[in-house]
Amino acid sequence: MRGAPPCAFDRILATRLGVGAVKVLGDGETGVLLADVVDSIKPVHVELTELAQILAK
Repeated sequence: MRGAPPCAFDRILATRLGVGAVKVLGDGETGVLLADVVDSIKPVHVELTELAQILAK
C-alpha cells in the first residue's frame, strides 16, 4: 500500500479475507483466490481467472 496508512475499511477487508483463507484451507482447498462479493467472501478458482483473462483479450 502506498500513501496514507490503512483505514478501517482496509483493516476490515484484510481480516475478512484472512478468515476466508483459513476457511478455504480448512476445507482442504488449494489454488483458490478469494473475492469480496456483496458482503461475503467467495472462493474463486485460479483456472477461472485465467479463463477470464483470455476472454477479455
